[in-house]
Amino acid sequence: VVVLNPSVSSIKVRIPSDPNPSVTEYAIRAQFNSTTKYVQIDTTLGDNPVWRTHSQWGGNLVGVTVKGLSSSTTYSFDAKARNLDNIETPYGASGTATTKPTAPANLTIDNVTSSSMRLNWTDNTPDETQFYIYRTTVVENGYVLIDSVPAANGGTVTYTGVGLTFSTHYFWGVSAHNSNGESQIVYADATTKNID
Repeated sequence: VVVLNPSVSSIKVRIPSDPNPSVTEYAIRAQFNSTTKYVQIDTTLGDNPVWRTHSQWGGNLVGVTVKGLSSSTTYSFDAKARNLDNIETPYGASGTATTKPTAPANLTIDNVTSSSMRLNWTDNTPDETQFYIYRTTVVENGYVLIDSVPAANGGTVTYTGVGLTFSTHYFWGVSAHNSNGESQIVYADATTKNID
């Protein structure tokens, strides 16, 4: 199988095209953390194999997005076929992908002055290596990566943005990062105080 587009909780799986008749059915197996599960009709993982035709599994172009996966976990997917006589093939070549880390939570801003503000967030995953800090004053222009903070491995993490312009609205983003990629970005915004 081919695996694509890992996110925090999903991986796309495609069964390549083959010369089997269109009525041939396939079961997709997932292996992770010494556990074996199977892709279900609702695209989550379950205990028993589910047999569907190539087109029912989304064909070789669309595939199926397997949902409900754990973050920062390596999954190996493979598939086997069976014909109308219930004769099964061995499992074929596998594809492997690792889901991304979980995003930080509860991003807030406090200690706002005319030239600085402090960001606070909850570390939601034990295996990130760092947090990326993004900032902009115009959302339409996009966020710019301005700094990174080492991982905290639990609890509340803080970052103070300094050298800011007074009476200016700042939009901030924070994401978790490790060797598997970057989490979704969480956002907060605040305005620096005026100079008295």
